[in-house]
Amino acid sequence: MEEEDTGIGFPTIVISMIIITYSFRKIHCRDISLEELYRADEVFITSTSKRVMPIVTIEERKIGSGNIGRLTNEIIHLFSKNYTGHILAAK
Repeated sequence: MEEEDTGIGFPTIVISMIIITYSFRKIHCRDISLEELYRADEVFITSTSKRVMPIVTIEERKIGSGNIGRLTNEIIHLFSKNYTGHILAAK
């Protein structure tokens, strides 16, 4: 996978897996403005410890429908399934 310089540091393992899994959707990592976040259909953040965390409000403004979006939910389930598999394999 070719990494692009996003100015936001190194992509985490979680972000890298999302980009690879959903490469057909042309997902890109980049800095975005607060106004873009307000207008987004879905927003989520990632980290190694939390994996994928949906964001449904920002500064009391509803994002999209105000519920976890379909794509975000799909990504959460993907990581839950894979994470459980790694724990079972380690036992």
